[in-house]
Amino acid sequence: MANKETPKQCLICGDKAYVFNFGVISCQSCKAFFRRNALKNKGFECAFDSNCQVDVITRKFCQKCRLDKCFRLGMKKEWILNEDELKTMRTKIMENKVKRRNRELYKRQMVSKTADDLTAETPIPDTKYGLVGDSSSSNSSDSGKGNSDSSDSDTKNDTQIIHLNGMKVSKFNTDIIDIYNNYHREKGAEFLSSVVAISQHVTDYNKSFNTYECDKLIELFSAINFIREPTLPLEPVVTDMMNFKMAMVFKLDKEIRNFITVAQNVAEFDSLCENDRIALVKYGSVEIIGMRMIQFYNVAAQSWTIFMDKNNWIVSRLDMLRSEPMKAIFRNSFGKIGSEWDSDPIILDLLTIILLFDPNRPNLLHREVIKLQQNIYMHLLQRYLLLKYRSEYKSKTKFLNLMNALTDINIMGEIFMRKCYRTKPELLGPLLKEIFDIQDIQC
Repeated sequence: MANKETPKQCLICGDKAYVFNFGVISCQSCKAFFRRNALKNKGFECAFDSNCQVDVITRKFCQKCRLDKCFRLGMKKEWILNEDELKTMRTKIMENKVKRRNRELYKRQMVSKTADDLTAETPIPDTKYGLVGDSSSSNSSDSGKGNSDSSDSDTKNDTQIIHLNGMKVSKFNTDIIDIYNNYHREKGAEFLSSVVAISQHVTDYNKSFNTYECDKLIELFSAINFIREPTLPLEPVVTDMMNFKMAMVFKLDKEIRNFITVAQNVAEFDSLCENDRIALVKYGSVEIIGMRMIQFYNVAAQSWTIFMDKNNWIVSRLDMLRSEPMKAIFRNSFGKIGSEWDSDPIILDLLTIILLFDPNRPNLLHREVIKLQQNIYMHLLQRYLLLKYRSEYKSKTKFLNLMNALTDINIMGEIFMRKCYRTKPELLGPLLKEIFDIQDIQC
């Protein structure tokens, strides 16, 4: 994931280079020199037995040695376009620019009409899963009732933890419970403070986003297209557990690579240092891919329909997980996010980018910069909810519930990375071994 703007060294003369030209990393000067001379039979001659040193200073002294070095290092004259091919390429570039401009114009028009399309309030689906710190429990104007609801919510959560502790749990399962409790204590105050900071910017009920907000949304939607999948199954495939694991390894590897492409198409991500880009993808991709699986989760059947390719799907049941605490946390996480995202892809896309810019990932160097970017997209999410629900109270409640649901996604991702596939690390390719830090795991 090296930054495309990071300078390399031209193999011909040693000058700064950024890309491959005719098959070799080379500077603009050597690229132009090769294009001008490779196809022409000029009969260059060398006055020093064809043994000249070619560098930034001497590259103009001997054309023969410079051209010979280009060929010797692998530059291909067959890749040089003639006038007709150049004309065709320029025409295609212009056509693509026009198409992109038209698509952006269309997206701007669609985004600007969001409020008009969402004037009807969308009801929140019922769910049997309690929300930790659910601010919607205070719907009643009576403060005593609000306290009672809050107490009931706490009781539900305590019951769940007691249920987990009541199992015959291993040390790993105890760690799961500790992770669960610690995340909610640490994250609750952080998300609430973020809402206060963001809400200062949301003081009106404009009928559309401003220009900056439109630009950010258009960039996000364009990037997310790399990981969008069909929403209806075509041909479900049922396999045994081993084949299922192998298929899921293939799927996860593919989705992480697609997500890297998504991240690289977000300008703020691409401007980060290489260390932070790697850390955000390494420690966030599993959570994000897991969260986006909510699109294919059947709450009643407790199963996912997982898209493999254009002809194949795999049905994955929650009971295929062997660890009972893992099942409980997966069930709780998907229950929460499932009751809050309202099957709205815009909400899911904004949650995706909020998870990407998580300043609490390990090994980050510029946490404040990343936190700023996360706050920008949290602001956009709250603006979108305000325009969608036409109620400041309802939009803030929904926002808090979504942020609360993300804490469970964090837990789910951490547990998945610590547990899943640990028993058979040989199934993993190099990318997944790097993501899971498999070399540090004692099997």
